[in-house]
Amino acid sequence: MDLVKTINGFIDFGAIGDTVGPMLANIPFHFMPHPAIVHFALVLPAMALLFQLLSLGNRHSSGYRSASNFLFFFGAIAVILAALTGRLAGPDVAPLLKGEGRELFNEHMEIGYILATFYLVLLFLKIISIFVKSPIFRGLMALLMLAGVTGLFIQAQHGGELVYKYAAGVDLPDEFADDDDEDE
Repeated sequence: MDLVKTINGFIDFGAIGDTVGPMLANIPFHFMPHPAIVHFALVLPAMALLFQLLSLGNRHSSGYRSASNFLFFFGAIAVILAALTGRLAGPDVAPLLKGEGRELFNEHMEIGYILATFYLVLLFLKIISIFVKSPIFRGLMALLMLAGVTGLFIQAQHGGELVYKYAAGVDLPDEFADDDDEDE
């Protein structure tokens, strides 16, 4: 949880927080682009991994490598944007969650920051891989990309559970909002 506080402090510090914070303060969370961006953050790195794997078994793999590089570049940006938009939606969503939902939310934020950091490092390595033609390095990149995609799908499972089990970020109609009170 210290990681979340540290990164939140970094995001809120200086020009980022001073400029973006007031602009976004009046936007309700349901207008946040997080739900749309996370789909790109899942698909683009997974497709980049597929093309990376195809490039390993092919002597004439420059097309596969190019496709992997292109998809990975935009996928890494999507992962980072997903973490940032999740951060922006967090203050509106977190107070609505209690107990296990709040714990899952905190874990979801922490994993999101870890994945964003991992993808920043991986993006740097991917850029290096453009210039290094070693099959061993391409294989290492494929393993690291597989780890990243696995992390993204675990993160997606948590996000789906937050939405579908705990209604995180979902506006419930008034007739459903009072159902919990009637059961007690």
